[in-house]
Amino acid sequence: MKTLLLLFSLLVLASYSHGLDIVLDSDGLWVERTSRYYIWPILPGGPSGPLTLKATNHTHQCLFNVVQEGNKDDVGLPFGFIMANRRTALPVIFEEEDVNIMYTGNTFCNESAVWKVEGKYGEERFVKSGGVEGNPGPETVRNWFKIVRYMDAYKLVHCPSVCLKCGSICRDLAIVYEDNALRLGLTTGMPVQVVFKLAT
Repeated sequence: MKTLLLLFSLLVLASYSHGLDIVLDSDGLWVERTSRYYIWPILPGGPSGPLTLKATNHTHQCLFNVVQEGNKDDVGLPFGFIMANRRTALPVIFEEEDVNIMYTGNTFCNESAVWKVEGKYGEERFVKSGGVEGNPGPETVRNWFKIVRYMDAYKLVHCPSVCLKCGSICRDLAIVYEDNALRLGLTTGMPVQVVFKLAT
């Protein structure tokens, strides 16, 4: 009991010192670095499945895009989070902190399942796999995302702080219909709300 109270006190103190809140899952519990979560977009009147990795180009089966399942009965894939700031030993994820988002299961491909932003400036840019885990800096700015409180849920944002001199763009993420799929991409419009459900 004393250990739990000490951990709780440390988390509260860390949250206060960060000036940030801890990300909560759909049950109101802390999102932890050692756990995996299904990411569910909230689209009123639209498809209600979770996010997953799929190849939308049938000639390249291992070029996985982050897409939304079109059916709420689809299970999707559980994703984990790795903070850029690993100096803290705290087991939780904070809002507005740079994180890698990744699938840690078997994809049957020799490609990283870390999310990254793909596409040229001035063109539509989407989120796909193939990113680099960790190593925050100029060469990995495409691989970092933030979880930001949005309305009564959260939104995902690509606005990396790992290289302030790189001039990276800041964009919210939204669901975009492209290549016959509901892909996760960058937007200047309305972002998609998401919630995190613990994978059991």
